[in-house]
Amino acid sequence: MQENIYNNNYFFVDESGDTTFYNRKGEWIVGNENGASKILLMGFIRTTEPEFLRKKLNELKIEILNDEYLKDIPSMSKTRIAFHAKDDCPEVRYKVFTY
Repeated sequence: MQENIYNNNYFFVDESGDTTFYNRKGEWIVGNENGASKILLMGFIRTTEPEFLRKKLNELKIEILNDEYLKDIPSMSKTRIAFHAKDDCPEVRYKVFTY
């Protein structure tokens, strides 16, 4: 019998863009000035060790929150809760992608 390769796999999923295609009147709004983005991206990471990823991201968050240069940036109040590329300053995004 073949072993199920999806046992103990964990997926972290994120999107970029907007999944709202129509306004409340049923009008197509993709690409309109006040509408949805023309691009929708989906990405994910598959891991068998989610606790390792959580630990490393928490370590990075503590490092960033204690950084003398970054700690007084207004968006850091949101970073204290969670990383989010839309809200984080470029320096924080860089640190997350290179960590």
